[in-house]
Amino acid sequence: PSPSYAPSSNVPTAKPSPSPSYAPSSMPSVDYSILQLEALVALYESTDGGYWDNKAKWNTDEPLCSWYGVECIEDIVTELLLGENDLSGTIPTEI
Repeated sequence: PSPSYAPSSNVPTAKPSPSPSYAPSSMPSVDYSILQLEALVALYESTDGGYWDNKAKWNTDEPLCSWYGVECIEDIVTELLLGENDLSGTIPTEI
């Protein structure tokens, strides 16, 4: 009689191992309002904000989206409209 072949339990399977799951709750939360504030204050300071033509509400406790030239969607800064505002200096890395 010919020998019969039975698969051994040591033979690896072709099933891929499950990839790790990353639930949003396991990710650290980020307070974007603080990051936005720091970036805009850095811009103000590095471009001589005190000498801008219009600096209404800049570097104050007013909501960022009410600062002159700051456009937002749902409290997220989406655009800065400061082209005609006499900025001089460099754009900070925070931006």
